[in-house]
Amino acid sequence: MSMRENLEVVRQRISRACERSGRDPSGIVLVAVSKNQPADRIQEAVNSGLTVFGENRIQEAKAKIPLCPGRARWHFIGHLQSNKVRDAVSLFDMIHSVDSLELGSELQKQAEKQAQEQAQRQKERQDRLKAKKQAKKQAKRQGLPVKHEIEVTERR
Repeated sequence: MSMRENLEVVRQRISRACERSGRDPSGIVLVAVSKNQPADRIQEAVNSGLTVFGENRIQEAKAKIPLCPGRARWHFIGHLQSNKVRDAVSLFDMIHSVDSLELGSELQKQAEKQAQEQAQRQKERQDRLKAKKQAKKQAKRQGLPVKHEIEVTERR
């Protein structure tokens, strides 16, 4: 059975279970556990219609996630050690295994820190673009473009 066919069977089972329990199947998120699967298998799964993948090891995720399609979403499903929080926050869209208030607090602190850093990088990027745009505008106002000014100066 192909991955696409297998996925269809699983979705039918989810749909029947939802029907029996009175739930809306659109509220169910299928998380495919990708532990020990190479990036090409993840690509095949994405091509088959899966979009959410679960990993339980930070080190494996750090190596695998950058190689996978951008539309894949990642959930951490294993035990999270406090020394791996920074990586977990940057790699995963959701963390299923917060098992203590201290870990939750550390996740919150790290998420806020990374959000601030990302906002700062975005502001710096925007400032650089504004500066380039302004420089181009100024160059157009002042006669010849720089390239032509150099050629004219060299001819003298």
